[in-house]
Amino acid sequence: ALVLQTGTRANQEIKVGFTDMRSAALGLQSQSGNGWDHQPLPTPSTPYPPNFTDTQVVGMGPKIQVTTREAANAAINVFDNALIKATDEAVNIGAVQNRLQYTSNNLIVASENVQASESTIRDADMAKEMTAYTKNNVLTQAAQAMLAQANQNSSTVLSLLK
Repeated sequence: ALVLQTGTRANQEIKVGFTDMRSAALGLQSQSGNGWDHQPLPTPSTPYPPNFTDTQVVGMGPKIQVTTREAANAAINVFDNALIKATDEAVNIGAVQNRLQYTSNNLIVASENVQASESTIRDADMAKEMTAYTKNNVLTQAAQAMLAQANQNSSTVLSLLK
């Protein structure tokens, strides 16, 4: 099984396991794709070997037959069971996919919230700095005005003394 960490905590994980879906595991026989009983392919001099078959059944277990009603019903049961297993596996994969999509959406929202919080903090820091700058600017201008007034007062006193 594959374990995917989906959150910041140790128990926030999704376990993904896949069932063996090979034909032998589903109760079916695998078939070779060449249509021959492991004989060389036909040549112009020997177009069809005498042991030609549509498919060659390989693997373990009995061959699936449909030559009688009972054999056909048994084959239908084998196919039904294989279809049920395949459908169950598709449902499990879909459920894992939904959980991963949900986790992905939550992580996107969390990321956006962190970015918004960071922006708010930066804006607050900028406002604090602007307030401090304005305060210092006002204090500097007040000090310059008081210095100018003090200089003017001393020059007035000097002019009176003359």
